Amino acid sequence: MPETIWTITDETENYLGFVVQKATGHHLGRDYIAWFTSEIPVSDGPRRLNGLPGLILKAESIDGFVQYSAMNIKLHNSDCKVRNPLSLYPDREIITVDQQGKRKEKHFEQQEAYLQSKSSKNSSIIIRNGIEIR
Repeated sequence: MPETIWTITDETENYLGFVVQKATGHHLGRDYIAWFTSEIPVSDGPRRLNGLPGLILKAESIDGFVQYSAMNIKLHNSDCKVRNPLSLYPDREIITVDQQGKRKEKHFEQQEAYLQSKSSKNSSIIIRNGIEIR
C-alpha cells in the first residue's frame, strides 16, 4: 500500500477538547486535509490514512467525497501500554504511549540527521536534457 506524503501546516484548532493541527496529503488518487493531535502520539487514523505524528481525528478529501470525523474520545488510562512499533521482533517490549511518542520522535530525528550527513549542500542530480535538481 503506498504511503501518504503529508505536508504539516502551522494551522491549529480545537476539536473534541484536543488541539489539532492541519496536514495535507495525497493518497490513492485523492488529496486530503487531515487534522491530527500530537496529544495522542499514535501515528494512525481512519481507514488507511496514517503517518502523522499523532492520531488523525478528522480527514476529508478535497473533493468532499470522503469524510471522516471522530465523534467522541475518552482516554481512560494515560498509562496505556503498547508494543514498541519501532522494534522488528515478535517479542517486542511493552511501553507506554508517551514512551512510544518520545521514541518515535527520537527515531525521526536520527533519520533526519543521517540523511543530512549523507547529502552535500552543493550536490546536484542531473536528470535529462541538462535539467538540474539541487
